[in-house]
Amino acid sequence: MRAVTLDSVPATPAVTEVDTPRPEAGELLVKVAVSSINGFDAATAAGYLQGMMEHRFPLVVGKDFAGTVEALGEGVDGFEVGQAVFGVVMKPFLGTGSLAEHVTVSAGYGVAPLPDGLSVQEAGALGLAGTAALDSLNFVAPADGETVLISGATGGVGALAVQLAAARGARVIATARPGAEADFVAGLTGTPVHLVDFAGDLPTEVRAFAPGGVDAVRKSTTCRTRSQRLPAAEDLETARQL
Repeated sequence: MRAVTLDSVPATPAVTEVDTPRPEAGELLVKVAVSSINGFDAATAAGYLQGMMEHRFPLVVGKDFAGTVEALGEGVDGFEVGQAVFGVVMKPFLGTGSLAEHVTVSAGYGVAPLPDGLSVQEAGALGLAGTAALDSLNFVAPADGETVLISGATGGVGALAVQLAAARGARVIATARPGAEADFVAGLTGTPVHLVDFAGDLPTEVRAFAPGGVDAVRKSTTCRTRSQRLPAAEDLETARQL
């Protein structure tokens, strides 16, 4: 099969021919229709994950996938051949990624049936960023009417976090540069999003919308809990450092 691979790291990925994987017991073989590139993949190619995870070469990169089940490993229940699925490759080593024509994944975690209303194209880019966005919002658990500052709202995780926070009734402040970036973020949800320019006077812009401070700050790597609510000035200084 064709796949995007690395023969070493750091290195530039290339499209090569590798053996089609076979599902082991408890695994699915998925014919990949859509995958996507995440920062994790770039970090892998740059060699940043050496010493953190085992690398098996030729290393097929990629985490997200959407496609159809092509074969079942021994003992698999709950899935059937031909079923549309999506998910994230979650093996404890790097080497059998999803930027390929086929991928094997555990049937027990990291994969789910494709729900009605979600296209294959959307699902193929949802797994990693979607999980990060959902987990971060679940962690801070904003209540209806509370204010959440989301940094990096134009990125994959941030854009999804904006939509999830708005859907929960939170008042959303999102960072975006004026122009195309701001237009993109403003169009993510039918609920108004207060946009602030991270390159400008961020504390003043945030304070104008939330003079009493914000209830949570969601940045690209972590977030603060509601129990760690900061005074307005400190919140704004934190936002400046995002």
